[in-house]
Amino acid sequence: MVTGLACRMACSEGTDQAWNSFLGNVDGYTVIPKLRFDVDVYYDEQGRHGSTRTKHSALFDDKYFLSFDHEFFGWTEEFTSGTSVLNRLAIDIGYDCIHRAGLRKKDILGQRIGFHIGHTGDFKGNIGRSPPTMLSYFLGTTGPATVVDTACSSALVSMNLGHQDCCLGRAHGVLVGGVNALTDVMPYIAMSSGRMISSRGRSRAFDHSADGYGRGEGFAAIFMEPSGENPIRAKEQALEWCRVAGSNIGQDGRSASITAPSGPAQTACIHACIREAGISPAEVSFGECHGTGTALGDPIEVGSSRIVMESARRSSQYIFGAAKSNFGHLELGAGTVGALKVVLMLNHNACVANCHFYQLNEHFSVQGFPVMMPTELLPLAKERQTFAGVCSFGFGGTNARVELWARRRRFDPGRAPQVSPVGPQRRQESRPLQMEPILYSAQACPCCSGAMCWLCGVAIPDGSVSVPRQHRCCTVRDASDNYKVCSNCYEGPYAYGIPEYQDVVNPHRTLYLIGSWTAWSGLEELELGLDGSYEFSIRLGESLCERFSLIVDMDRQLSVHPIHSDANEHARIEGPDRAGSEKHWLIDGRQDGATVGTHYRVSFTWGASWKSMSWKLQAKETLLDA
Repeated sequence: MVTGLACRMACSEGTDQAWNSFLGNVDGYTVIPKLRFDVDVYYDEQGRHGSTRTKHSALFDDKYFLSFDHEFFGWTEEFTSGTSVLNRLAIDIGYDCIHRAGLRKKDILGQRIGFHIGHTGDFKGNIGRSPPTMLSYFLGTTGPATVVDTACSSALVSMNLGHQDCCLGRAHGVLVGGVNALTDVMPYIAMSSGRMISSRGRSRAFDHSADGYGRGEGFAAIFMEPSGENPIRAKEQALEWCRVAGSNIGQDGRSASITAPSGPAQTACIHACIREAGISPAEVSFGECHGTGTALGDPIEVGSSRIVMESARRSSQYIFGAAKSNFGHLELGAGTVGALKVVLMLNHNACVANCHFYQLNEHFSVQGFPVMMPTELLPLAKERQTFAGVCSFGFGGTNARVELWARRRRFDPGRAPQVSPVGPQRRQESRPLQMEPILYSAQACPCCSGAMCWLCGVAIPDGSVSVPRQHRCCTVRDASDNYKVCSNCYEGPYAYGIPEYQDVVNPHRTLYLIGSWTAWSGLEELELGLDGSYEFSIRLGESLCERFSLIVDMDRQLSVHPIHSDANEHARIEGPDRAGSEKHWLIDGRQDGATVGTHYRVSFTWGASWKSMSWKLQAKETLLDA
């Protein structure tokens, strides 16, 4: 069973920040700082020989390389300066993981605690002083301590070894993981020559634009213990995150090349792992893919999983995910990053979105297979408990997979609140997870900031207008036009159909103007013109900027307002509702070179369709005539 989690990755110091990154669907990619190496010297957009084709990676702050507490571990400054950053990172986070599992140094002194860590073996002349052996020496443990190097599957292979140690009684607890640090330009140059890494520096798993993986650094550590009585838990019971139901390791053998993946070998590894767990493929709800974002690897992996998962009748669709789109490919540490993500998902019963996934890779064979790659936060499973698998495939041919099982800890009706495995105990009422049906998938229009259908571009009304049914795309724009803006901002013709939604119909209620020129105190009634528009004039003060909004029936809480504050005339208009107290239009005369006393003629139209706002400088002759 898993009792401890710890990590340090890009934009994430600890599991809480990592989970927030998954929930927010954000990544930790950044431009490689000069403290690592001068990327401008080696960067070439075409990736020519002897150069790197990317300048981005998922990196954590450089301060973590410089702030290692050597005195805590009993090291001298001389010894610390001669120790690689990989060793320092692995030892620091490794001890933190054991501490978060609720164990003290005196609790495990002399106990059979094992360490299996994915590591490149770069010890800078300190032969034998690897993170596993140094942690064993510091903590005084007597369990197995090994370095694992099977390339990209090292971390998950180490998890398989730890699972075996716990099941066979070889150890009372095992720390597993994999470490990676990006401090040298040479791997970038080597991988660029083979077109392994992405030119954009990001892993776009499952996406049709994937052109390689984005590199990442960090260490995700997992502490496992055998279930039942354990001598290291003499007084307190372990706080359990999840159970490891099964694990398996396989090899490609002689494939097309030593770096080419083998679909049959991956299928055999997945099938053997599920068989060892004693479950049916239909019981597995989620699959964390290796998901590097390469043109060759992703379609083969999805196809391998499909062969196994569609062999049994499923009551729900199978879900694919890839943590590399958030934190990059940690290479030797990639497997436990995926496992950490799955553990958090199982405990929250939440399926997080895949970052940078916009259009399905056309090489995927998923026709007739109930599969989903989520692009938004969703519930993981209807059942209170479920299984999820994690895959990791090394480019040398070593394949690994683990099956994890857990009960959800939140949104469980009818049960007492459970204690979070980390942090203080909090009493709170459990409540069921209730989700409204999804009627449309929307994104923001870059012109008016309003919601629009991500596919056909039709403008979606705000909450004051109910969408009666699930949206179906029914408009086709002219072949020469695009769908980057919503139907309100689009001015071209339609080859087929018309936009289906309309705004709130004008109820012909009285509108009042209120603005900054009166310190938001006076109300000016607006008259409806014959053409269905309201027109009024605004005079600029000394600041050359004036803000205003429209009030309905002299109710200052009920307003017609833009979608955001300090909006220009192109912003989507919402209301009437009570959500616009801080949302105003802004006329900035400085952009037009206006002077104090300049008048703007403002026109607000509220017809049968969408509301619109516009303004323009009022000529002096017009003012004199008025």
